Amino acid sequence: MTTPESPERAPHELLGRLTPVTDLRTIWRREAGDFTHWMAQNDNLALLESALDLSLTVEGTEQEVGPFRADLVCRDDQGRVVVVENQLSPTDHLHLGQLLTYTGGLGGQVMVWIAQRFNTEHRKAIDWLNANTNKDVEFFALEVELWRIGSSPIAPKFNVVCRPDVRRTPPASTDLERFWTEFKRYVEGQSPPIRFGQVQSQYWKDLFPFRRPGIQVQIAMRNRDGKSVIRLILSGPVHKSNFRELEDRHAATINDALGKLGSVEWRELPENLSSQIVLTGSVSPLAERDWPLVQEWLHGAYQSMVDVLTPIVPGLDPAYTRMTADDELPGLPDASETEPETA
Repeated sequence: MTTPESPERAPHELLGRLTPVTDLRTIWRREAGDFTHWMAQNDNLALLESALDLSLTVEGTEQEVGPFRADLVCRDDQGRVVVVENQLSPTDHLHLGQLLTYTGGLGGQVMVWIAQRFNTEHRKAIDWLNANTNKDVEFFALEVELWRIGSSPIAPKFNVVCRPDVRRTPPASTDLERFWTEFKRYVEGQSPPIRFGQVQSQYWKDLFPFRRPGIQVQIAMRNRDGKSVIRLILSGPVHKSNFRELEDRHAATINDALGKLGSVEWRELPENLSSQIVLTGSVSPLAERDWPLVQEWLHGAYQSMVDVLTPIVPGLDPAYTRMTADDELPGLPDASETEPETA
């Protein structure tokens, strides 16, 4: 006797629901012994790098500062000392004082306070420090969350609630619109032209030259230093395997093509929902007098990325809509990097 096969479920019927895990100590029982140790591991440090838009190298955990111990001490790609204070509970005065004490003792230039939740008063304190301290000193406040879908593994997510952008006087929305309007006019007049689409008041523009779900090229200016950036962003359930395919088989070709235009960084972000290849140039769009140079670089860098990847992309896994067991839901992209990264 034969039985009718059950109809295949549509992709949207397979969607789960995000569920918060409110007690961080479900995963990390102790701030020092568990959370700090976890944070110092390369794969997990990448999540912090993505949130801060900094490249970090760990120098020590529980590093001595007189009779005290700093949770995590790193250096960024500019050689600055980055002091990280961890807190698995809502913010309090004690941890703020510890962060300042460790920073003073270590000569820190970037201070990062991670907590379960930031009280309004402590957010205001961090914003005040950013606005009133030496311009070479930066303060970040991040909230850490845990999420899962159904019975999937629990995944972490960092949210930046305070950052030093307030002191950098970023372009006003009207300036952003004017920059992208002029850039659109420039690229649509080039050969081959770029179909730029609608101009918006944001730091980035997503383009889809490969016409494939889960593969896009982002043109951006980065808040941290105003540098011009081109990013290949891989997303969806197979972004990890596609990233490794690019890195294992095509890294030399891609690095050779893009390395002539700036610095190339491969960011797998294994616990995030995207992986990236980031090309950073030396020109900045923050000064209007440099816009012609920026337009030329962005167009050339974008076209170079498209040219080198066009013959490679067809060989990548096209799967996108159906989640796999390996595609647990970790950190959702920070729309600030996001801005994407922050752009």
